[in-house]
Amino acid sequence: MNTECDYYRAGDPGRVHIAIPWMDGIWSEREELQLQSKVDFIAGFYDKLVMFDRFEIGVFDVTGSGATELKAAAVVTFDEDVHVGLTLSVEVAYSESPGLGKVLMREFHRLARAGRAKTIRVIKRTAAYTYTVRYIHVKE
Repeated sequence: MNTECDYYRAGDPGRVHIAIPWMDGIWSEREELQLQSKVDFIAGFYDKLVMFDRFEIGVFDVTGSGATELKAAAVVTFDEDVHVGLTLSVEVAYSESPGLGKVLMREFHRLARAGRAKTIRVIKRTAAYTYTVRYIHVKE
């Protein structure tokens, strides 16, 4: 597995588009997202992600034929949180396989330390229409 992390300024499309097939599947699986059409959900999600300065993280695997496949991805940004101060905010994270979340989390910690954030803010879906916010202390 190869992990890549790139920084993009607000308005730069970056590589968010390579995760659009996942957005299609996520929309289909989550009833709360279906309050809007699939096209509107994907366009709105894409537009939201590219509107701020951000880091895009991709975990790639090279197949036997030499093709590169995206296996996990995340978009994170630094944010001043009223509860904890400077935090690395995980705007979206998705992985195809168990265990790849740990790869992303290592990258979150590396970025947070480099940016001097003391916490990582993660929003996790726990059930339909139910999400929890979790603050993770950054490992030194």
